[in-house]
Amino acid sequence: MEILGFIVMILIYAFFGQIICAFFASLSAGWKTLIHGGSFKENFGTQFFGMNAFELKGEKSPISSETPFEVLELNGKGLIPVKKRTNIAFITSIVDMTDGDPVPVLAAIDDFQEPESRAFQHSVQAGQANPETGFVNWVRVGAVIPSLLIPPHSGQRNLIAVTRMIDSDNPPPINLGFCDSNHPGHLASFQYSFKENFEDKGYQEEAIHRAKARVLIIMLAVQVAMADGNFADEEGKIIKDWITRSIATYSYERKEELKKVYNKAFKDGYEKAQKGTLSISEITNKLNETGSKAQKYEAVDLCFDVMAADGVADEAELTTIKNISESLNLDFQEIQKMKDQRLIKLSTKIETQSSVEAILGIDSDWSHDQIHKHLKKEFTKWNGRLNTLPDGEERENAQKMLNLIAEARKKYAKAA
Repeated sequence: MEILGFIVMILIYAFFGQIICAFFASLSAGWKTLIHGGSFKENFGTQFFGMNAFELKGEKSPISSETPFEVLELNGKGLIPVKKRTNIAFITSIVDMTDGDPVPVLAAIDDFQEPESRAFQHSVQAGQANPETGFVNWVRVGAVIPSLLIPPHSGQRNLIAVTRMIDSDNPPPINLGFCDSNHPGHLASFQYSFKENFEDKGYQEEAIHRAKARVLIIMLAVQVAMADGNFADEEGKIIKDWITRSIATYSYERKEELKKVYNKAFKDGYEKAQKGTLSISEITNKLNETGSKAQKYEAVDLCFDVMAADGVADEAELTTIKNISESLNLDFQEIQKMKDQRLIKLSTKIETQSSVEAILGIDSDWSHDQIHKHLKKEFTKWNGRLNTLPDGEERENAQKMLNLIAEARKKYAKAA
């Protein structure tokens, strides 16, 4: 009888224990709902019943009110599948599934390219994760700017964003968007399907035009390198590395063929630049005729890389890039962002290398009202970056940009 009573007490204790756990779980869920938002049911579930498996979704939105570009944000939520404490990252690739088999999708600018090729890649460092933990709410784990993608063909394309969760300390090799899922650093893979319509011809159908456009891009980059009268070794290496990445997706025979064409463009551009016979207007006119918008941004992106290669923001180089951008009819805001990304990473003194106008992007034809509005935008932008950057070179450069803006305000206040 005593044994039976003991068992009954255990069952009652277990029952009320569950109720107590549920009660405190509901309190915690309610608190998280108030603080972090989200539905009460979802937060309660993660507290009491456990998180759901990790899932991925995509959502399009404008990058900002000042640019026509849209961004596809890839957001993740749920349990992180790790068995031990792990530093994790999310690596996103894009493949084209329109014709059945997966084919790589390329990117127009370096910031969204694999290290060894021009295939699209975007990475997010997520930090340390422990077993049985995860994201309660949706968090951004990847981003895609569809207008900067280069598919194999034009028209409506069926694309898949493949977001891989990896071990940051043991990353698996990813080549042309493909990865060995058996690699110990590959933790999990998630997919999001979407459609995009591309007006410009894709890289497979525009191989001839693309090769011609890249010849022109190389010559523009050489012109920027020579703008200050000195072709630095670092600038030459940037162009050669770009050529290597540009031909990475081709067969061996095609690689060798294109290597000869591009190296010849490099050599011819250098010789013409030395003689002063390399015409920017002639090159940009040809690029406007044969190149896509993505290739035009690709050209300016390479030019900025060349400008930053020697750690010097030379005024002649900045002016040359500005002239190239205007001749190619590219969006000013996007070009400004490209420039800012390079300026903030320069290792030498920004303020002694160029005029205030060249660095801040002030046009000599602007009215004082336009200049003051531009400086106000620049101050807001760089002040925001200063407050988010950690101590180090990039933060120091952001402060130098604010100092230049203050200098420009004084200069144009006196001239007004």
